[in-house]
Amino acid sequence: MKRTLLAAFFSTGILLTTPQVQAQILYDWSDTFWIDKTVNENIERNKKALQKLKSENSHSTSSESAKQATTTQNVHKYKHSDSTTHEVNEAMFAALAQQLKNKGSYNDQSEQQLTALKNANLIKQVRQALESDGYDTTSIATATAYAITISYGIANNLDLSQLKAHGLVHQLQEVMEEDSTMQSLSNTDKQKMADTLYWIGSLEMAMYMEAQKNGDSQALGIIANDARSILSMLGVSGDQITQGSNGLEIR
Repeated sequence: MKRTLLAAFFSTGILLTTPQVQAQILYDWSDTFWIDKTVNENIERNKKALQKLKSENSHSTSSESAKQATTTQNVHKYKHSDSTTHEVNEAMFAALAQQLKNKGSYNDQSEQQLTALKNANLIKQVRQALESDGYDTTSIATATAYAITISYGIANNLDLSQLKAHGLVHQLQEVMEEDSTMQSLSNTDKQKMADTLYWIGSLEMAMYMEAQKNGDSQALGIIANDARSILSMLGVSGDQITQGSNGLEIR
């Protein structure tokens, strides 16, 4: 039986063992999504792939013929590079630090907390947890499904530890196989996009869990609105997501 999304992540308490970061650091991350122009462009291409998936699902015969035509080229996959992950991580932390500086909130304490977050290797731990749940983390499809699932769960105030997305990953893999633009992406571009999506979902989750722990209803409302905005930027809305036999799916 396939496990729920990030079951291992929650059972080992990765976020709880990660050094606590001031809520201000977490809440000031929203302008760091597009830390690289190439990543932004590639996520826009990914958005078009999602729109194509929704269009196909609205026409069952078209969807079926598309499935039959799909060839296994593994367009969604990339070869992981530690140096690329390091580049994305450094850019993300630089953006977070700049956000704090812009708001006049950067000081010795926030610098120490950002350093602690960096040293926690959060994204590496997220990938390990996903892999233990049976997901292929060297895949744009998995990274996209991760960000969508976290955003959907937060927007609907769901228990994130109970969500799974194997069905959504499979849908995304199929549509990416047919996307000519996706086929043209370099290995580095794919990984930059995937790592950025892992960051988006993980920071969302950290904010959500922090607000839940503090019983901060106002923060939960803001975070839920941000989650809906992220879904929109990724090209999907909550009412297009449904619970299938194999986890969340786009209908």
